[in-house]
Amino acid sequence: MAMQSDKASMISERTKKSKSKRSRKRNREDSRSLSNHEAQESPRTKRQHTESGESRPSERAGNAVPEKDKVVEAVQTFVASEHAKLRRDLQKARKKMHAQKAKKKRRKQAQQQNPSKTKEDASDHEQEQDEHHAETAKRARTLERHAKRTRHEMDRANADDMICTKPHEFLWKEYVRWTKEKDITMDENEPWSEDQVLVVTEDGEENFIPHVKEAIGAEYKSKTGFRKSKKAVPGVAVIALAGSAKRAVRIAPRFYDGQSVGKLFGKHIQTEEQQQWLRRACRKGVIPTAAGTARRVHRLVEDGQMTLRHTLLIVLDFARDERLRNMFDFPPVRNEVLQFIHECGRERMRKGMKVMLTIPKAQPIRLDDVSTKAKKPETEEKT
Repeated sequence: MAMQSDKASMISERTKKSKSKRSRKRNREDSRSLSNHEAQESPRTKRQHTESGESRPSERAGNAVPEKDKVVEAVQTFVASEHAKLRRDLQKARKKMHAQKAKKKRRKQAQQQNPSKTKEDASDHEQEQDEHHAETAKRARTLERHAKRTRHEMDRANADDMICTKPHEFLWKEYVRWTKEKDITMDENEPWSEDQVLVVTEDGEENFIPHVKEAIGAEYKSKTGFRKSKKAVPGVAVIALAGSAKRAVRIAPRFYDGQSVGKLFGKHIQTEEQQQWLRRACRKGVIPTAAGTARRVHRLVEDGQMTLRHTLLIVLDFARDERLRNMFDFPPVRNEVLQFIHECGRERMRKGMKVMLTIPKAQPIRLDDVSTKAKKPETEEKT
């Protein structure tokens, strides 16, 4: 009897275990089918369920969905929405492609029916495009010219301000920049002082000798140390350097001090004539004043026909021309002046020679005036 009761209990336990296994398996299958059904369910039906307040199939079933199944459900809904987006984009692309094909077909048919009209339309379209491009290019050029003009105006105003307030710093800055451009080694720790580089603002028409006497003294001729002799090398006490021979001719009369002013430039005057004039003029003593260009004076000094040992003052004319340019606005003239100072004048400046910058009195410059001067015809500029 005991054996039979043990067997019956074992059989009942096995049946219970198998029943529990079958029930768990059935629950899993039901939850999976419900999740698949909800994934396949359209957004419209989902919205209807939420608006009507009805419970969804999983909620009605009363079975709790595990977290893993929730993640799977979210991924499936996301994939379904992405597929729908791709389908819509594909439909749009197909419509656009069909429209382009139809347009090309209509254009081809129109060309076959009326070839002359299509050519005229194409030529008119090309002409309109060319006119539009020309107008835009012209507008861009005018804007660029205006910007360049304003930039030059600002540079001129800054340069004039620096020349008037700090002439020694202006000239030293230009000299250092020139040496770097030419790869010349020099000591930047010895800048020129205010006593070595002076500035004078004047009207541009008056005699310049009072400014000279104020800078180096009234008896400047006797301070040169020049001695008369047949073998003496001619020397000039005051040399005025201009940007061109034409400008040197204009400023030469302003340096008259009882003796003829030397003309040391290369316009219609040969070097031999200038050498003869220097020899004749130095018989009376040191030549008081001379006007010329840096290139010709440098050449005479290199040839030994003239010396700077007796020169007390070099005047640099920074007056602006009709197009508002001074001597340093021309790169060749700037190079000639700074090269002359580097090779001939720098040592003399250490021994007491001075440099004076002359600039006209400041006048208001308007951009309209500059634009009208810049638009002069080429024939007027040549004349």
